[in-house]
This record gives sequence, C-alpha cells and structure tokens, in this order.
Amino acid sequence: MVISMRKMNILALALIAVVSKSVAAFDTSTHAAMTAAAAGKSQLGLSPSSSPLLRSLGVRDGIVAFDAYYIDIGPQLETRVGRRFENDIMSIARTRNGEGQIPAHYSVAGWLMRGAIREDDNNIEVPLEAQDEPGGTFKRVFAHFHDPQNNRGLTFGLFNVGPRARDWATISGANVSGRENHYSTDYAREAMWRALTLTAKAADGTYNNNVTPSDWTPPSKEHLRKAYWATTFRALGDVVHLIQDMAQPQHTRNDMHSGFGCVAFVGACAVGHDSFVEKYLKARTLRDKFFTLKEGPLGGDDGKPISIAVNPLDYTSYNVVPTFAEYSDFFTSRAADGGNTNGKGLANYSNRGFYSAGTLNASEQPSPPPGGTSLATVELNGSTTTNGEFLRDMTGTILPGRMTFRVGTVRDSVSGVDANNVKLSSTGVWDQFLQQKGFLTKGTLNYYNYDDQARLLIPRAVAYSAGLIDYFFRGVLEVTPPDEGVYSLINHSDRSGANAMATDAANGFKGFKTFRLKLRNATPDITPSGTTTPIAQTMSGGKLVGVLKFYRNLAHTDDLANEPVNATAYGMSRSSAEEIVVSSRVRNAAGMVLPDNVLIDNAATAQTYQFEFDQELPINAIDIRLQVVYRGVLGSESDAVVVETVDISEPSYVTYLNTTDYIQLGNSFYTRGDVNLSPALLSQVRPTTLIDNMTGQLKNTSLVPIPLTFIAKIGNATSNASVGVNLLNDKTYHRLAMLIPPGATGTINWILASSGCGYNSLLDVPRRVVQTDYTTEFPAGFTLVSPLLTTRGTNSLVSVSCILNGDNLPHPELLTEAQSASLAVLQGANQKPLPF
Repeated sequence: MVISMRKMNILALALIAVVSKSVAAFDTSTHAAMTAAAAGKSQLGLSPSSSPLLRSLGVRDGIVAFDAYYIDIGPQLETRVGRRFENDIMSIARTRNGEGQIPAHYSVAGWLMRGAIREDDNNIEVPLEAQDEPGGTFKRVFAHFHDPQNNRGLTFGLFNVGPRARDWATISGANVSGRENHYSTDYAREAMWRALTLTAKAADGTYNNNVTPSDWTPPSKEHLRKAYWATTFRALGDVVHLIQDMAQPQHTRNDMHSGFGCVAFVGACAVGHDSFVEKYLKARTLRDKFFTLKEGPLGGDDGKPISIAVNPLDYTSYNVVPTFAEYSDFFTSRAADGGNTNGKGLANYSNRGFYSAGTLNASEQPSPPPGGTSLATVELNGSTTTNGEFLRDMTGTILPGRMTFRVGTVRDSVSGVDANNVKLSSTGVWDQFLQQKGFLTKGTLNYYNYDDQARLLIPRAVAYSAGLIDYFFRGVLEVTPPDEGVYSLINHSDRSGANAMATDAANGFKGFKTFRLKLRNATPDITPSGTTTPIAQTMSGGKLVGVLKFYRNLAHTDDLANEPVNATAYGMSRSSAEEIVVSSRVRNAAGMVLPDNVLIDNAATAQTYQFEFDQELPINAIDIRLQVVYRGVLGSESDAVVVETVDISEPSYVTYLNTTDYIQLGNSFYTRGDVNLSPALLSQVRPTTLIDNMTGQLKNTSLVPIPLTFIAKIGNATSNASVGVNLLNDKTYHRLAMLIPPGATGTINWILASSGCGYNSLLDVPRRVVQTDYTTEFPAGFTLVSPLLTTRGTNSLVSVSCILNGDNLPHPELLTEAQSASLAVLQGANQKPLPF
C-alpha cells in the first residue's frame, strides 16, 4: 500500500503533537538546584549585602526581594503569579548536596529558579491548575535541542520540530508551533528597562508609558516595578535552563527520549526510551533511593523501581566561569572559532565528548567515534579489583560477571584541562536498564557512564549558567560628581519662600529638577574563554536617562521643623512605597540636548551630562538613589540595558544668615541695646572711638546692621557655578539644599565675599543621610547622620551667621545650638528664606 506524502506528514505531525515530555532534559528539580548554584557562582551572589552587582542594579534582595507577581510581555500584557507548583519543586530541591539553603521563593535567585522550572512547561507533566502560559500551555520543550555538529534543533525524521535552543533563547520571533518565546534575552532586557524606568519601547523604537497590565491594579508603582524585575529574572532563568540543557547529550545529539510508543516485547520506542539519565540524576539531586522509568504505548506507564545508592550531585567543582562576547557562544561557537571540533560552547562540549542512549552508533555524530571504535577499554568485574574497584550495581552491591568500558578523553577547549579515562560507553552481559526492558545489547550506557557524564557536565552547566548571567549584567557605567562636587543644588526659597505654595508632602513634586554628573563607559573588554584577543564592549549609541528612586518624609513642612531626628521618627514618617522620577531630557557639557542615540565614549576621561526632570525630585525625598540607565548597543548586543546606582545624600541644607543685629564680645552675643545698657560690655568695645564720648554709648554709626552682598562658588574651583548672597537687611537668611555624593562633602567657597563677611576657608557641608541601611542582611537597620540644627528658629544641617565683632568688623560664625539659643528667633516675614 502506498501512503501519500501528505498522509505521512499528517501522521508524523500527529505523533509529534502528542509527545511533549519526549524532549525534557534534566528534571525541573535538577534545573532548580543547578540554577541556585549558578546564582551563587555568578556576580549576583546569594548574599544581598555583599553583591556589588545588586547594588549597581539598585535591587535590594533579601527574604522577599520582589512580590509574587510577574508580567508576560506578549501582544497583550498579562499578569502572572508565582505558583505553589514552583514552590514545591524549589523546596524539594533543598536536598541538593553541599550548597546551603535554596534561596527564598521571591528573592532574585528564587525568580531565576522559577524561570528554570517553568521553561519545561508542558501539558502532560504540569497539572492543569499549575499551568501558567497565557494562551494555554504549549510544548516549549521542543525548542530545547541544539545539535552543533549538524546545526539543527530537534528533528523527527524529515521534520524540524523546533528552533535551535540558542535561537529560542536569544532571538525574538523564534517560535514553536507558531508560539513565540516571551522569556528570551530580548524580553528580559525589555522587562529590565521597564523595571528601571516604567516606560516601554515600542516596535518602532519610540517609548511610551503603556506598562500596566489591564488585568491588574498594582497597589503602587513600586509593585509594578518589582513585577518587572521579577519578570527580568524569571526570563533569565528560562534562558539559564536552556544553557543547562546543552549539558545533556540527548539534547545536543538530537536524541528523543519520551518513553512513548514503546512495545515491550520488541524493546523499542517510536520516539525514544524514557530518559534514564534524567530520572537517575533527578534521584541523585533529591537523594532518593530509587526511581522509575515511564514507558508504554501511550507513555506514562511506571516501570519497576530501580534502586540506587544515595549519591548527591556535585554542582560547583568546575572552577572556570566561561566568558564570551555573544549569548550564542555560550551554546555553540561560530565556525570561525573552530566549529564543533574546537567549539567552546556547552553544546559543543557535550556533543563531541559524550554518547547518548540513542546515538552510540550514529554516523552523523563523529565524536565520540560511533560504536566506540578506536577507544581504549577498561574492565571491571566482581571478583578482582581494578585499581581497587569492583564491579557494582547502583546500590553499591558487588556484582558477579564483568563489564568492559570504552574510555576516552573529553576535550575542554575553555579551561584547556581535558578529562582522561572517561567511561563513555559499556559492553557486557549486565545492564540493569536493558534487563528490565527484556533484552540485552553489546553496547549501551549505564550508571557508570552517566556518573562520569554528571561529574563533568553538571558543574559545567552551573558555570556556563553563571557566565551567561554575568554576561547579561556585564555593562558598567562609572558615575562621578561634576566639577562642582554636588549632583544638584537648589535655592530653598523657590520651594519654601514667601511666594511659594506649601509643599504637598504626600503627592507633590516640587524640588530638584536638574542633575549634573560625569559619566563613562567602564565596561571591561571581554576576552572570550580559550582566546587571547580582547573584545571591546563599546556603548556606540543608545538612549540615556536619569532615574531617581526615593521615599518621602510625610511629616515634612517647609520650615524643616519636622525632619526625622531618630529611627523612630524616621519609621513613622517614611512613606510605604518607593517612587521614581525619570529625566525628560539630557544635555551635554555645552548645554545641547542629546538625541536618543547618544554615544557614551569609552575614553578614560568621563564626560559631563546634565539630566533635566520635568517631574522634579520632591524636596521632602528621603532614602534617595540616583540611577543612570543606558539602553542601546553594548559590544555585539544591539539592545542592551546598563544601569549604575549611586546612593546620594538626602537634601543637605546650608543656611547663611545676616545676624549683624548682634555684636560678639568674647564668646557671647549681644544686641546694641544690651551693650549700651552695660558699662562692662562697653568697656570691651575696641577701638574706643566706636563710643560717643558725650553720651558714653555707641555712636549711631558704630556696630549697626550692615547689608551682605557677595558671590560664593560651589566647589573649590573659581570657574565653578556660583550663587549670589544678597541679604540687605539683618534678621534675614538664604538657604541652599544640595545633593552630595557618597563619601564626600559639599563645598562652598565664601572667600570671594566683598562685604568682608566671607567664611575664612572652604565650607564643607556634610552629607545628610536619612535612609534605611541596606548594607546589612534583612532586617536592615536605620542610619541617621547629622540631624538638623536650629539657629534663630531656622533649621539646617550647617548654618553660617554673619555677626559684628566688638571691633565693628563683620565675621562669619558656625554657631552651636547653645550659642544659637541666646539669639532671638526670626519673626514674621523673616521666617522665610530669601532667594540667592
């Protein structure tokens, strides 16, 4: 009977359609354990207080870094929620060996693990109530194959079933049965951008604010940003899963392993035997004492339990974290790098180094040699030892008979350290797996071979996963202060002067609107593993924005009378949700507005940029973080996202008062009336010509209030920006608010004072800190430095008063609280600061 090609196609596609678990690689618990180990091995680390990368990202990890929500960035935004399904697998994976506790469910590493678990979603192994794919679960697992020898994904006969794993991981538009992957590197980048800026990049390259799913009303914008951060790490976890699959030879040698369509008396399965190595390594992950294989005509029939000894997996013994200049190179090297023979990708390593159960004699896979020809042999038996080793079954029991192993060298073109005498295949009369199935063979793989595979492949899967995570976050921006030494400076009179509207502490956005800083691309060159030529990671064109993250002091008033003075006051007045404001435009040092395709020079000298915010940073902001975000070309990646986070000061106030209505004699301060009424005080006035001999009192022109008018520079360079002091009347004051870099002080140069009341040296304004201390493990402590001082009823971090000396010369004083107590509080209109 002749069957038409159309009917053959239909039959083949029908068979493929019902087989989903046929392409699962490692069990999800094994993926979870490997991913947790990879997070710890990467620059993310597992300790939130000691991860410079997390600080650069502005991510505060801990018991719960994010919420349970994440967002599927498909044609329509859809909110997803972390499921108990993942929680249970993550909890089971706690039994892995020697790696400490599995990270918390909603921590950074926890979300990576969730992605690694969900990437294996299918409609057979995942219960209906646990499925989480918008539009319904589809067979993502068909895209988990990558045969570097033949440059293909999963095939079934003449049919291409799915894309190559590296394409599924990195290329938007790669699809399985018409379904696109929403958890690729591209989608992870978009989610990261949204988490940082709450803006979205449209297909035409423009940006918009359409980032809130219609099916969810987040309690705050902070919850929405956390959901996008969760999406970032969940998507990155999916990609990590795919690189881990490249450590399973069945996935790099196009070897289906479903346990479906099996005929017991024939000993064959239409689409491959159930994966012995997957189930065996799952048992080792969980320290189980047995496992079963599921095979049958329709799959899923449990076989007899296979007993094993508890033998936990090793995850971290491979000490190299590979580095490459492209995502795809973690999977397979390009032809220019030597193709599969010398390739440095993980798929290259597992494909050319190991057999899989169905490819022992596959001629299209030339390495290891089909059938084991040219390989050396080693024999084990149950009666005599070979190098102290007896032949044993999987429980450790010595077996009668003998087994011959084909051994060879597995080349490592990354570390340069090859593995010798690796048991690649076996021949002999004993084989637990095949005996259970009712037939024998002269060549097979057994647990000895799989132990050697696991010993070499699992730690490399972890290392490659860590390397890919590090590559994703490789961008480095160096943010330093401008020449003025402070990031921003405002005239507090504009926000709290006589004509200013009262600050809306809960909802207002009047405050700092311009930030200046210096910026440099400090991303290190990448020297791909196994090579000596560095590849520059240039930022050759992209969008640049500034972001300010903050909480609010809800008790704030414009006279600064309700600023927190201790941890209790801070906790009671701090708003519950973190907010952000995003810059509206960026200018260069010459004042020109930059386009969205700005080049960030790789030069050693940082360039000055000015970020302008139409929605200002509120004057009552506390717990402030400054972020600079770049989105664009980074090395070979066309749409990377890079961020640097700087913990800047809270508004640091400095006040300059015209206090020439007071006279300083000794260490005390007096009014003209006080002096005139006291012969003892008059006797201290020098020179005596200041006293009228006729009345015995101060002359009308002596020790009278004077106007103050001069220029003060910000920073210690005479070319820096300046402010003008213009206090024509006594009992008036100016107040500045500045945002100071970490570990620094704000500097004001009063030396240029023409009125003679300039501060005699550079005035250093301490960095004011009103924020949570995030350098410790949760729960974090509170840090409050330099609470505000009160001078004449005004509140400030530093207060300079111009006072008349007893010699009729004005001079500046940094008054203590005790000294200030002797001065009259300003009244009426004088309670408001005047503009500089």
